[in-house]
Amino acid sequence: MEGLDSAPATKPRSGDNSYRAYIGGPGRYDVLAAANFNVLIQAGLREKHRVLDVGCGSLRLGRLLIPFLLPDGYYGIEPNQWLVDEGFDRELGRDIIELKQPRFLYKDDFSVGEFETTFDYAIAYSVFSHSYPDLAGLGLRRVGETLADEGVLLGTYFEGGPEVVHAKPDNPLLARNGSGWLYPKCVRYSWEEFEALLHENGLVGYRFTRPDRGKQTWFAACRPGAERYAIRASRLAADPPWVEPTPTRSERLKAQLAPSALKSAARRRLKR
Repeated sequence: MEGLDSAPATKPRSGDNSYRAYIGGPGRYDVLAAANFNVLIQAGLREKHRVLDVGCGSLRLGRLLIPFLLPDGYYGIEPNQWLVDEGFDRELGRDIIELKQPRFLYKDDFSVGEFETTFDYAIAYSVFSHSYPDLAGLGLRRVGETLADEGVLLGTYFEGGPEVVHAKPDNPLLARNGSGWLYPKCVRYSWEEFEALLHENGLVGYRFTRPDRGKQTWFAACRPGAERYAIRASRLAADPPWVEPTPTRSERLKAQLAPSALKSAARRRLKR
């Protein structure tokens, strides 16, 4: 039969030259799109908001965000224009461009200020995971400068465990041992290193727990003064969800015996 002697097709791998594989996780293109969209929705995203998609690639997330948001609500920055073109041609179609008016910059220096607007949400999935501190710092600073007063950046980094950070201090994958961009491998940060990088570039950040098959760690960041919005987003987007701790029995009793209650009890004792 025709084709019996032909070699079996190999599965695409992250970094391969196809629009789904080039951006990583080709076998999870659909799942990652839904998962990241869900992060934004849980964090408070609504159709009226303006969103910056950092490293928007072939519109893995954009194919869900662009139809969802109102016109002029989606902004993407991506170094490789061919990926965005493939995203429209193979995933969304081009009629939606006129309907939803998404905007794009094809830059590799995070120069999102050229959009000349501010954002309610920015999302950077698997961007800082491949960036050494010099490049990550540039991106954090420039994205942070475009956040609205209540704006929040949701992103990921790759957290190296103690066995990575301490066993080989000269490991080229460690954040302190390189510069620029590393792909498809990931740069390892400790949370202390990444939190300091946020602070150095004008942001306050909060790490939160969420299952990620790429083993990346999520964070929510904001400009100083907007901490309550980033904290709220991190708690809403956490999985398992953040829950207000239940007071213990002794804590409930103390609350009941507030100063006014204690005074009333003292007066009752004096009347006896």
